[in-house]
Amino acid sequence: MHLHLDGSNRDSPFVELDDIRTNAKEGFVLAVARALGNQPLSNVTQITINHGPGSFTGLRISASVANALGYVLGLIDPTSILKPSYGREPNISQIKKL
Repeated sequence: MHLHLDGSNRDSPFVELDDIRTNAKEGFVLAVARALGNQPLSNVTQITINHGPGSFTGLRISASVANALGYVLGLIDPTSILKPSYGREPNISQIKKL
């Protein structure tokens, strides 16, 4: 089974399991569980992500969940993790003085 996580659009993140799309607004782990239904997680043989560009936080979360699941299932080697591509340098604001 092919599991795809997409957090690029913060308004409509989703998980896709063999072409069946599940809304992930409540979280990727919950969406993966809903998509699997009664099937065991061990049935997943491939994990991919939308690398971006898109929502900074959504891309990071989807990549983190995909890497964790892939590592647990033995599909992703720790030296070759899935990495998001943000499309530009992050705009990190300065700490405001209190």
